[in-house]
Amino acid sequence: MALSHELSLLQWFVLFVLLWQANCKISDNGMEYLLRFLFQFLHLLGVTCNCEYLIQFCAMFPTSLFVLRQLVHLDRDDFVKYVVCPSCSSLYDPGDCTQWIRGNIVAKCCTHKAFKKGKGAKECGAKLAKNVLLSDGKTCFYPFTMYCFNSVINQLEAMLKRPNFAQKCEHWRERNVTDGLYSDVYDGQVWKDFMTYNGKDFLKLPRSLGFALNVDWFQPYTRRSDVSLGVIYLVLLNLPREERFKWENVILVGVIPGMETMPKSINPF
Repeated sequence: MALSHELSLLQWFVLFVLLWQANCKISDNGMEYLLRFLFQFLHLLGVTCNCEYLIQFCAMFPTSLFVLRQLVHLDRDDFVKYVVCPSCSSLYDPGDCTQWIRGNIVAKCCTHKAFKKGKGAKECGAKLAKNVLLSDGKTCFYPFTMYCFNSVINQLEAMLKRPNFAQKCEHWRERNVTDGLYSDVYDGQVWKDFMTYNGKDFLKLPRSLGFALNVDWFQPYTRRSDVSLGVIYLVLLNLPREERFKWENVILVGVIPGMETMPKSINPF
């Protein structure tokens, strides 16, 4: 029973710390320093005061972010990562960034050809990774930049498992709006056009979902204005308008990395 109480207290502490990190924009390195300090401080306090309960509590205390997130079963990184060409923004599998040439590993170059009329279309040719010499003398290759993609299906499955979520997605069918009055997306012609598609019911069918695709750019740092990231996200239009843009109901599709120049096209992403 005592162990159960200690675990509950620890999980409560972990949830607060993670919320504090997110709201106050604390870096992962800062969090690691804080956890190690708290562990040492609480352990020393328990030994000094001869408090067996505090010593036992410290034995469960996380000293790394990995363990911290494991305690609350937080899967932080469900992203699929792609290497981005720094020149044309084409995407590649991380395993396709290097190749063997004459017994040596070298960085691959982008093979994308921009669409041009007539002949003479050339490959991009930009290197996909840079080689870094480690302290032990080994050479490793790291992509210049990465694109993180999040599965829409997995996120949607998690949302539909919430209590009453599926029912909320059907409320729009029960609306009574005067003809000619536009109070939401359902009153527009685009939504009406997709009630049927190719002569068959589409949005008319139960559990049919419509999304709005959004792309926006933001600066992740408060003290720097030279770094800008892009975000691609979906909003489920079936939800009531007051629920639609809540954080827990927004589907993050991908994070477009900051690059030296803005991508000419976001189609690859």
